[in-house]
Amino acid sequence: QATQETNQMLEGLQVSSAQAQQESEQVAEIKAKCEADASRIAEEKAACEADLAKAQPFVDMANEAINSIKPNDINEIKANKKPTDIIKLIFDGLLILFMQPLLPVSPATLNLKKTDVDFMESSFFPYGQKLVGSNSFLKDLQAFGAVGKDMMNEETVEFLFPYLDLENFQPVVAKGASQAAEGLCIYVQAMKEYYYAAKIVRPKLEALAVAMGQLDEANANLAAAEKRLEAVKAKVAELQTMFENQMAEKKRIEDGANALAKKAQQASDLINGLSGEQKRWGEDAEAMVDLKRRLVGDCAVAAAFVSYCGPLNQDFRAYVLRDKFAGDCVRRSVPVTDSLDVINFSVDAATIADWNMEGLPTDPLSIQNGILITQASRYPLVVDPQGQALTWIRSRESERTPHFGVTALNHPKLKDQLEFSMAEGKA
Repeated sequence: QATQETNQMLEGLQVSSAQAQQESEQVAEIKAKCEADASRIAEEKAACEADLAKAQPFVDMANEAINSIKPNDINEIKANKKPTDIIKLIFDGLLILFMQPLLPVSPATLNLKKTDVDFMESSFFPYGQKLVGSNSFLKDLQAFGAVGKDMMNEETVEFLFPYLDLENFQPVVAKGASQAAEGLCIYVQAMKEYYYAAKIVRPKLEALAVAMGQLDEANANLAAAEKRLEAVKAKVAELQTMFENQMAEKKRIEDGANALAKKAQQASDLINGLSGEQKRWGEDAEAMVDLKRRLVGDCAVAAAFVSYCGPLNQDFRAYVLRDKFAGDCVRRSVPVTDSLDVINFSVDAATIADWNMEGLPTDPLSIQNGILITQASRYPLVVDPQGQALTWIRSRESERTPHFGVTALNHPKLKDQLEFSMAEGKA
């Protein structure tokens, strides 16, 4: 009779506990989703702010350059009836930024840093002269740096490239002509750099405004979910206390039967679990046998890749790996993986991630080149016009780089540097 009464009470408590547990799980699910949304939006915000920070130095550079220009410096240019060619070219750049008219393109020989340069005729006369003659010239520069820079388009920046690509279109050259010319030269260069940095940031800023609204909504939902969750937890705790008290009484009466039933259930679960694992273990064993069977051919293909594929481009590497190396293994009846991925075969994902953090680009060709550099038995010859490999190697070997840094074959102390590096185990 005691057992019957206890069981009836337990049944009611278990139903109530199950209902409370179900509600708790629902609230926890809502909370998890709100937290995930908040985390995602916060990451997007951080990414946008980080990208915006990359463009800000160019704005600061341009503002500092304009602030360094004094009215007297501008008056000096106004009074100069025959400005040097570098000043004329700088004002051509300003005319392009301000979308002012230019003279038709005609060939001309300019003198920059005492060197004749074949270029095109400057538009300083009359358009640049008119621009610098304006009483609001400095204010117009400041206004463009504050607002107008965001109105630039791709075509405007492309018109600047012929000027910026000139070897002597540099602030140090402009400084020799005029103090104001140096600041204006920096200003023109900074506007080009800002455009390409802001081009990436602008759509992200628009998305950030939407994301911030979503973040506020997610935080409100999270606060409401947490409040409901706390109430449910309190209810579950109360029911759990009642349940444990009743279970203690029932356990005293049915301790032996419950213990036996628990052991029987555990044994049954263990047997069922092992039967499922047996199938998986068998499949893993078969996969391992097949992998071992193809290992010789895969190693041969990977070794051939490291030995011979360095000078080849990505398409030809794929052709040689698939049709030559793997095909030769097939013709010789050597088991080999079809369309072997030498990247996944040669290095693991963690190593690739480390390389990327050290500065190696993430594209497959760069990762293949990283394999060739790190796994070849000889030092590779790296053709690196963009300096990506040099940047990665310097970062990778930074801890082993000697105090004198990078050397060259024509360094007067090359012998001493080599002796030091070999003795100290430096790169």
